[in-house]
Amino acid sequence: MKNLYVHGIETMLRADLHTHSEASYDGGIAFDDYRAIVEDGQLGGRTIGIDVIGITDHDVIADETRELAREYPGRIIVGEEVTTIYKEQKVEIIGHELSEEIVRDMPTFEAVESILAQGGIVYIPHPYDSARKGASDELIRELYRRYDIHAIEVKNGRERPSLRNYGAFALNWAFATNALNEDKPVAMMAGSDAHGSAGIGYTYTTLKEYPQPDTDYPAHTDYHAIVDSADRSGHQRMVFAGYIEPFMNKRRKLKQARQAGRAAVETVLR
Repeated sequence: MKNLYVHGIETMLRADLHTHSEASYDGGIAFDDYRAIVEDGQLGGRTIGIDVIGITDHDVIADETRELAREYPGRIIVGEEVTTIYKEQKVEIIGHELSEEIVRDMPTFEAVESILAQGGIVYIPHPYDSARKGASDELIRELYRRYDIHAIEVKNGRERPSLRNYGAFALNWAFATNALNEDKPVAMMAGSDAHGSAGIGYTYTTLKEYPQPDTDYPAHTDYHAIVDSADRSGHQRMVFAGYIEPFMNKRRKLKQARQAGRAAVETVLR
């Protein structure tokens, strides 16, 4: 795998923390496919190149997921994309490193508290996309105010910027939030949201190390994370570092955050 560098720091892990196995009602990735990716780095003759995979099925944690995580510790991550309720609307939230399944249709805040109580990682998938049960701007801000939100998805592999570009809104929010709140940053992540094996390997986040909720999350220290994403045809590609230098004052911080956000949006739209 090609080594990537962020501000002189070598990064080695390609992580896709948003995938759906055949245990999801609409998923289709076989558990043997996950095993092949981890063991061989290939699937169906295609090089995948993903080092860490999160299995985040809808409202369920399959026994097979737990077995794979035990078999490949640090390579297969137990997760769940749980359906929650916020102001009578369904909203999906992902939890990683879960030991217990979270019951669907509970209030969003209770679901997040359940993830944190398990020592898990809170990950906001496809934000702003209400058609896909993404969190609204109001909810994202309230979640951030109340809790330690570890990551927000700024690139979803199933989103096509030519049709909709919600990732750009997430980028703007994350850049500005991280610039103004250095003591409480949020990692900017990319996930394939693959529901079949053909979707794995094109959208991922490159990390220096896998984040652990009970230690320093990489983005909570110096943002050593790169989003490197391309659709299957290779027509749309986005590469940026989730890193913001310390600034002299809040006014300058906000100005540079906005500039960084605009640059990121332009990159996404190309």
